[in-house]
Amino acid sequence: MRTIIHIGLHKTASTYLQRHIFPLLDPQQLAYNPHSVFYFINSIFTLDIKDEARIEAARVCVHDYRAANPEKVLFISSEAISQLSFVQNYAEHLHILKTIFGDAEILLFLREQTAWLESCYKESIKHHFYQDIADFLNYDGRDFRTSDCRLNALSFLNMDVHKADWAALIESARALFPSTHVFFFEDFRTDALAETNKVLRILGQTPLERIPDAVSNPGLSASSIRALIGYHRILRALGLKKKTYLDKYTWERTQILRHDYFWSPAKPPKLRRALRSLYREPMRLLRRVSIYALLKSLDRQFPKRRQRLLLPPQMKQAIINLHADSNRRLPGLVGRQTPAAYGGAKHPPAVTKAD
Repeated sequence: MRTIIHIGLHKTASTYLQRHIFPLLDPQQLAYNPHSVFYFINSIFTLDIKDEARIEAARVCVHDYRAANPEKVLFISSEAISQLSFVQNYAEHLHILKTIFGDAEILLFLREQTAWLESCYKESIKHHFYQDIADFLNYDGRDFRTSDCRLNALSFLNMDVHKADWAALIESARALFPSTHVFFFEDFRTDALAETNKVLRILGQTPLERIPDAVSNPGLSASSIRALIGYHRILRALGLKKKTYLDKYTWERTQILRHDYFWSPAKPPKLRRALRSLYREPMRLLRRVSIYALLKSLDRQFPKRRQRLLLPPQMKQAIINLHADSNRRLPGLVGRQTPAAYGGAKHPPAVTKAD
């Protein structure tokens, strides 16, 4: 049974593909994220439950699924496979993936580092980690500090900029999975149809003549983010803290560990669901007037608010300099010219088996 795994990265059009393209795949030819297999993908890679027994159970599950469906292509898509959110533990995850699946083809999407890190920062703000981008990227004004801890001194998510080394990531992936197909988010943004059809051809699916339009979601402007950070600093000073993504993550992880492998939240009783429906719509209206929603509305009404740079020029240049050598190696690794955002390296491309 042929196996293809789309591993992200985060913030490289994964959600668009998962919502609008992959559901169109022919279920007679291709098994997309089957529940029994994807349960383990979620618990191991998203919730970081990596004990040996669970990994072995995942391996057995994949083996049994392949044996029961030998005529289909097994296709898994989850950006969490590439890394635990913002930890960039690519090598660890790739080795676990190899243990579970053995031979497989990998679909890897990359994005130029400064744009990718900025997008990750906006995502962290969306999950209520209200901090300056310098704290998120461990920048001390001159250099980026290394970090192996998921949370920084503020108990917020942070990133180690040094680990955004795409040449090293490609080499790590191909060392275990020689058939690693590399895509660039910038190419997808330039011609989404062409890049989508490249993915579909790898999957053995018929190319599309058109694809659904993606809804642009640029996130908050730099001005709005600074206002939001200030607002929540006041709330924290008053002792009014809001739950974050990690609260939900920790709760779900704890529940899975307490129950059997295939635990899922129990469906609420009918009465509780009926009562919940009575306040659901009012709550939706309240969310529309939240501080986050109001700031997004301001950004739409006053586009000039977006002219303020989120990533300061000095910090941006430091990131570019840090990964310049790695990015110059990319054309040789992927066998073609990289988008201009990566520095326009002109190394003669070496044709690889995967590309």
